[in-house]
Amino acid sequence: MNEAIFEINKVFQEEAAQLAEARKRSKVIHGSGDIDASGDEIELPFRSFLKRKLPFQYYVSQGHIVDRELKVSPQLDVIIADNNATPILFKGQNGTEFFPYESVYLIGEIKSTYVKSKHYISTFARKYESLKTVLQRDLTPPTYLGNGINLGGGLTTGVKVPYRNPLFSFMLFVDSGDVNEKDIRSEYSQFPDEQLPNIVCFADGRVIAKAELIERDGKYVVGSMETGSHKIISRNDIHWLMYELTNEEYKGGQALALLMLSIFEHLQSCVLMNPPINKYMNHILQSTSYKSSLVEAKKFQEIAQRLGFSDSEIKDA
Repeated sequence: MNEAIFEINKVFQEEAAQLAEARKRSKVIHGSGDIDASGDEIELPFRSFLKRKLPFQYYVSQGHIVDRELKVSPQLDVIIADNNATPILFKGQNGTEFFPYESVYLIGEIKSTYVKSKHYISTFARKYESLKTVLQRDLTPPTYLGNGINLGGGLTTGVKVPYRNPLFSFMLFVDSGDVNEKDIRSEYSQFPDEQLPNIVCFADGRVIAKAELIERDGKYVVGSMETGSHKIISRNDIHWLMYELTNEEYKGGQALALLMLSIFEHLQSCVLMNPPINKYMNHILQSTSYKSSLVEAKKFQEIAQRLGFSDSEIKDA
């Protein structure tokens, strides 16, 4: 009996082909002048793809992140949040949603075609850094197990990272356009590792990510790819590489599969804490003018008596 083999390359190649078709439709719509609709032609099928691949506990959408001080991120094409503990703070008529920062696992940006003159990666790196420096959320300690449970003193989870809720980011280009190594090298040299996306996927057969470079017999060979947020900034033996996949039949699907597996790995290791809803509520009260009156009768009488009001005055009030 022959062993059955799951054809993962073929599965993801079909998804890559659907994105390529969406890009063609996007170009037609963009040519008509409806830029927002042309963007939707790419973003909607990719978010639908994510929803099909991810378990129910993950919520896939687009919009903005809001922190406890009500500071708002720029618009984001992809947001993956905790479906079990994510209150949607607001949802607009066009589907744009606002998420509490504590509920967000990762963000992403989607482009139809890479155009070097538009410096898409640099623009995203600046947006990503602005988000992480302007918006604030507490770091999940290594001793946190989830669901509000934290290990006591002297106990450990064995986790060797400083905190457990790093924000993962990615970029997806449906078409490589005029990408080349020299321009990518120039863009990447402008930013520290923590500002750059964990992985950049070109759905026609390229990927940019960090990987090992191993010296053997006077030559360098590529080792394991690493897309984990902590490893990207802490390991000195991994470097940014652009993989150009060469299997003409499946290279787009292989690139898409690498992106998805990187996302899966992050979701498995990232541990979020519940949003402190009381702090969101209190900040709303602090930032707006309002009047208040005491409606608890017993406490009202107690305070009025302390202030010297007579029984008739209390009754009239």
